[in-house]
Amino acid sequence: MKSRIYFALTIMLLTLAVNVRADTYSTFQKKRFYSASRRYFVEVNEKKRVTLYRNNRLGQRKWTRILPELPRELLVTNDGSRVALIDFYYGNNHVPDAPVVIIFGEGGKEIARYPLKEVADLSRTTATTSMSYWYHDVKLMQSERLLVIETIVAKHDRSRCGAVGSRKDAEKMSEICGATAP
Repeated sequence: MKSRIYFALTIMLLTLAVNVRADTYSTFQKKRFYSASRRYFVEVNEKKRVTLYRNNRLGQRKWTRILPELPRELLVTNDGSRVALIDFYYGNNHVPDAPVVIIFGEGGKEIARYPLKEVADLSRTTATTSMSYWYHDVKLMQSERLLVIETIVAKHDRSRCGAVGSRKDAEKMSEICGATAP
């Protein structure tokens, strides 16, 4: 009888643990970003440590450094000489001075940094409490010396997006205030 009670309690606790975990925010996990040729890759861990590797049998490490933000995207040139960090999701918090584009050169040295206010019209971006939706796509051009970022703007006047009185108004406001265009 006691074993049935323990078994039932164990099942209940496991169910509770699964339910609690399902409601938690997904955190950043170690991620790799490859150059187009796959000769180089950058590995980023949850502690913001970034390492550039030459992709060969030895996994030759070129440089390591700590990033100011966790990236949504990292682009690596085919020769491994440049790495571009583009922040979008994990933490710009819609702060105008937050660095959202950072270019690293040889040895991981930062060679350029652009804050959110320099790359996006903040009065026309869709924003939540924790992030700004300021770009749609990013790519290195064929020469790999030009980084192209397709920015987006909101199709609405943000001053019209605020408190709502009903669920129907909230749904309508979400549709209007969440609309963007490249």
